[in-house]
Amino acid sequence: MNCVDLLRQKRPLVIAHRGYSARYPENTLAAFAAALEIEADAIELDITLTADRQLVVIHDETLDRTTNGSGLVRNHTLSELRQLDAGSWFDSRFSGERIPTLIEVLDLVQNRILLNVEIKPEAYESEHPADAIEQQLLCLLREKNLEHSVIISSFHHDLLQDMQSQFVQIARAALYDPIMGPLDPNSICETLGTVAFNPHHESLTPNQVTSLHESGHFVFPYTVNSPQRMQTLLEWGVDGLFTDDPLQLKQVLKNNS
Repeated sequence: MNCVDLLRQKRPLVIAHRGYSARYPENTLAAFAAALEIEADAIELDITLTADRQLVVIHDETLDRTTNGSGLVRNHTLSELRQLDAGSWFDSRFSGERIPTLIEVLDLVQNRILLNVEIKPEAYESEHPADAIEQQLLCLLREKNLEHSVIISSFHHDLLQDMQSQFVQIARAALYDPIMGPLDPNSICETLGTVAFNPHHESLTPNQVTSLHESGHFVFPYTVNSPQRMQTLLEWGVDGLFTDDPLQLKQVLKNNS
């Protein structure tokens, strides 16, 4: 069963944003393991490239906020990044958590949960080298037999468009932030060939949800941490929500059942 079939069978999805990041340091193995433990429906994570072209899981372009390092991620080798502490900033209990590689996360998950892999815009290379981030990701997903249990998303719409021909078997989603300017959700999805539209929740309207559904697209707003806002968006009929607190969203859904 492919990813799109799964999405049609199980909605709305509880998507753990950067893992269970309300209670664990984001984008770490601890956060992903916790999301698995509470049985979230999906995990969202961010990938970028190191100086030696390795795929690592981290949100920011720089190291300063979520590690004890500093500077741009892309200026450090994997070996250098592995020396950093990616947990103590959140809580001393997580001292020793490291920036994980994508391979480590895939090995942890082992096809037990849907993954939303966001490719960071700064990792995009318009010259498309043989080891470009999207090519490495494609090879890795094929090697792990995970092509049908992953959604690839990005704010870089040129990247998503470039991926159309080679990623026909892998679901893709268009991320949208209001700072990108006014864009028509349906036009974005049609142009890029994506199965889903992932907007900032404050930019979404109920009419857009209806229109996207009529054109056959899923809608997954991010990042929703208020129970009241969760309830509103669920009433609009969204197909799932990105949240830092997946357990809270599960409770909202339970209350609605």
